[in-house]
Amino acid sequence: MTKQEYNFQQLEIEGKAAEKMFQEYLEKEGWRCRKTKAKDPNEPYDYQINHKTTGHWRTIEIKSYGKPEYGTIFAETVQVSPKQRIESTPEYLSHPEKIDYMIYVDQKGKRAFKYDMKKFAKFVEANQGIAGWNGTYTAKGIVISEKHNMIGYLETIDL
Repeated sequence: MTKQEYNFQQLEIEGKAAEKMFQEYLEKEGWRCRKTKAKDPNEPYDYQINHKTTGHWRTIEIKSYGKPEYGTIFAETVQVSPKQRIESTPEYLSHPEKIDYMIYVDQKGKRAFKYDMKKFAKFVEANQGIAGWNGTYTAKGIVISEKHNMIGYLETIDL
């Protein structure tokens, strides 16, 4: 296994753990969670959630918050396919109108940051020119203050 393959595997494990942590929170709060299929242009988000009592539904994208000690998030502008090593645009930038919220999960701190997706994607799109590679070269993106109002910050959730 190459170092890059290990990095992809490790990031995938972290991402799934973040999704599971947030899904458990949602279920305690009365939401049903349906995981979508990857790369489905009709459902370009991680989960569709429906509230058991009110019937409200939302769509969310969940990311693992890699280094919360910095107080900044890394918003992807380019992602790299682990198998083909092909660069592509993240689904949230291609279809922001289909996603209600971006969620960054801080697993160590047991909290999540919630953002309005339309504002978030608009800000990231407008600032792609300053994007740089992450430390593992698995994605390119921009670094943003976690609670910056211009990116659509809505709330911090205790998990």
